[in-house]
Amino acid sequence: MFRSSHPAAIQPALPATTDTAPGGCRQPACRLVRGERETAVRVAIVVASARAVEVCALFAPSRGPACVALARQIAMYLAHVACGLTLTGVGRGFGRDRTTAAHACMVVEEKRDDIAFDALVARLESRLADAREGGRK
Repeated sequence: MFRSSHPAAIQPALPATTDTAPGGCRQPACRLVRGERETAVRVAIVVASARAVEVCALFAPSRGPACVALARQIAMYLAHVACGLTLTGVGRGFGRDRTTAAHACMVVEEKRDDIAFDALVARLESRLADAREGGRK
């Protein structure tokens, strides 16, 4: 049996970084979560304005009314498809589970058969792409 009381033998060293998450956490996972949350908020702002719901409602712990739930599903879909977050990242960004994010993507994909709904989602994707390109210039 191998036993060591030396902490360095158990824990790998973390890369040095000056980028810290709120609260001063330097763990790489904290920076990732912060990026996921920032992406979720950016997408939620675009979707909330288009669907006439409050941004904070998209992050509420409860499902909320159907109009809010659909807006959240659209936002989760766009965070995954247009912004490239993993389903796990989308779930973390919106304070939900990855399976909820997967379900949201499935619901939106099914609804895209409706021409008007598809046009709405395409318009929102375009807005997000324009915003990303504007930030890179």
